[in-house]
Amino acid sequence: MMRKRILIVDDESDIVRTIQLSLETNDYEVITAVDGREALDEIYNRNPDLIILDVMLPDIDGYELSRRLKDNQRHKNIPIMILTARAQK
Repeated sequence: MMRKRILIVDDESDIVRTIQLSLETNDYEVITAVDGREALDEIYNRNPDLIILDVMLPDIDGYELSRRLKDNQRHKNIPIMILTARAQK
């Protein structure tokens, strides 16, 4: 059985490492990206089963990246889990 592939998109390396360790311990294949452009490259090249996506990214924010994926026929069904450290106002 093929392992499920999860893409973590976050520019905070400590957060990425924590999530990555937990997922790899549970036998998931983990790929990472630090910004929206790198995430798009990974999505188009590696087609993840799930995306864990920070909304506060240095280039393309998580909301825009999510919109682009949902508008793309090939990738619109990839589940996206939004991750943010931003406090509510």
